[in-house]
Amino acid sequence: MILGYVRIGTDTVKTHRTSYSISSLDHVDTDRPFRFAFGFFGVAAIGFVVAFSDLLYPVEIITIASVTAIFVFVGFQIGQLKFISRELISAKQGNVVWGDYKTLDRLRDEITPRIAASKKGASHARTQ
Repeated sequence: MILGYVRIGTDTVKTHRTSYSISSLDHVDTDRPFRFAFGFFGVAAIGFVVAFSDLLYPVEIITIASVTAIFVFVGFQIGQLKFISRELISAKQGNVVWGDYKTLDRLRDEITPRIAASKKGASHARTQ
């Protein structure tokens, strides 16, 4: 699942916000920005349960553990695909697509060879 869309053409990448020329992109990057924050929440919640386990009811322990597991799972699933280029330096978040990390990583794997081919073609054209 992606929030918006990403369509990869022969020489452009279209997103729900804008279109990028593949030759102008330096590279694309995928990241899981909430992984550490949600992981920290998980460790803190488990620490809370361990510290106060003698005062908590079993239902409360199960609820805290379940919510913590959901947060950690979601933190590892949410990802962002970043388009990196010298031309895009001024656009802070305009060059980011949010969605499922696995889907975005697969898209990155599709776009990266096209960027490399456009750079090779550009450098090939300069030397001739």
